[in-house]
Amino acid sequence: MFWLNALAGAVLLAVLLAWRRPTVRAERRERFLPALRSGVRYVRHEPAVVAILVRFGAFVFPAGAVWALLPLIANHQLGLDAGGYGVLFSALGVGAVCGALGLGPVKQRLTSSTILTSAGLAFAAAFLALAFTETIWQAVPLLVVCGLAWSASVATVVSELQLFVPGWVRARVIAIYLMVFLGIQSVAAPIWELVTGQFGLRTALVLAGAVGVVTALACSRMPVPDGHSMQRTPVVFWDAPQLQVEPASPSGPVLVVNRYRVDSQNQAGFVEAMGGLRGSRLRSGASKWSLYQVGEKSGWFVEQFLVSSWEEHERQHDGRLTVEDRDIEEKVLALTTERGSPEHLLPARRSAP
Repeated sequence: MFWLNALAGAVLLAVLLAWRRPTVRAERRERFLPALRSGVRYVRHEPAVVAILVRFGAFVFPAGAVWALLPLIANHQLGLDAGGYGVLFSALGVGAVCGALGLGPVKQRLTSSTILTSAGLAFAAAFLALAFTETIWQAVPLLVVCGLAWSASVATVVSELQLFVPGWVRARVIAIYLMVFLGIQSVAAPIWELVTGQFGLRTALVLAGAVGVVTALACSRMPVPDGHSMQRTPVVFWDAPQLQVEPASPSGPVLVVNRYRVDSQNQAGFVEAMGGLRGSRLRSGASKWSLYQVGEKSGWFVEQFLVSSWEEHERQHDGRLTVEDRDIEEKVLALTTERGSPEHLLPARRSAP
């Protein structure tokens, strides 16, 4: 087994060494901490990504019991030795492979939300039945179902994140997904072991299955977006700033001010549409956003958003905005009669002598 694992690793190494990546345009690298903050900020202000991660976390918490309790199931419940445990573990693997191979045709017929709900219910039902098995031949098909549901859930979540999230923040969102995945597993394992120690193995299995049913049904009300239909292509549609004062490097924070004139009959719709624009600004780099109505001028509104640095704001101009962001901004502008030129307020500094 060890030599087989080493051989598989050697094949992967050879493929990576032989891979010739396409040449891409060199860009300025982001500093680590600002890049980390922008990734967290994007997830925080993107409800669809939050829904995906919440649904996945709700699945992993009860489903993680299978990895924590499988040795006890093999030894204490079924009376198996190490070889029997290997058979049970292999059944999970077979189910996972079947799930990965069969997910493509299934996704052509079912939505991602339906797949996640169905996988969660299937896993929970199989785990509940596993609590009452007495032989390895009863346990094996149930573990195949568990492996299939686990693989279908993981693959669906990863694929939807890959399709939904814009390229500039995709790696950061996947890193947050891994933190959620591994973090919940590390918390769930000792909890289920503690429940087993206090109430017994069968009770722990039944409770994990019941929690799985409840979370799958509850989370079915949180729809997962179809990444294939989302417009995540980066576009550049903001005009380049015409500055008379050159920003210091690094300079920040930067306050961007936009002024809009809106007829009275469109003001309610304008304020509502600005809620969508708020999300766009915060996802692409702004740390704060606000909207004001000018007291001295009827029909005028002032939008302000704060960006941590001039470099961060340049990234908003050069590749963080998507087709969806453009559509949101066009919806806002369609409700206005006039828009003032954007103003960029930079940190004050003494003029050069």
